[in-house]
Amino acid sequence: MQALYQWDFDHAANPPDSVIGQFLDLQNMDKVDVDYFMALFGYAVEHVAEIDDEIAQHLDRDLDQLDPIERSVLRLCCTELKTQLATPYKVVVNEALEISKDFGAEKGYRYINGVADKLATKLRAIEYNADHPAGNPLSEKSSVREPSSRHTAAGSRGRSVPVSKKVKPDQDKTDSGPKTDPAKK
Repeated sequence: MQALYQWDFDHAANPPDSVIGQFLDLQNMDKVDVDYFMALFGYAVEHVAEIDDEIAQHLDRDLDQLDPIERSVLRLCCTELKTQLATPYKVVVNEALEISKDFGAEKGYRYINGVADKLATKLRAIEYNADHPAGNPLSEKSSVREPSSRHTAAGSRGRSVPVSKKVKPDQDKTDSGPKTDPAKK
């Protein structure tokens, strides 16, 4: 994210090769997967127009109006969702959220979370829908699927069991109020 932010700050003064060189020379990269870093950064810079178009579909303002840090976080998130299919979308969205909490504007993480979730909905539709069978919980376009026989209360036998209101021992089934003891009246 920091490399994308630095590159985005001034493309002319910070060409991609220079940014990568600065990070490799000046940053402690001992705990960093350098190949992964270079692959994500390189893809994001090379495909920035495509990535920005993807992000812009889920914004309520122009991409240029976003805070540069939030724009960089979303670019990184979109890049990972598109290119790192072995990484679960939940991990990618959570990382975007955590980075924006650490570096972004106060409460900006809420916006990032919403946009990142919408990106995951589109870019990882099969994976996302497997986790949200009733639809996107953040969308008004939710649909409810009827449960299949293997998801009934009867378990794997596939037999449907009607669900009814549990009646307490001190309640009559026809009377919803508590029974009173006639001796106490």
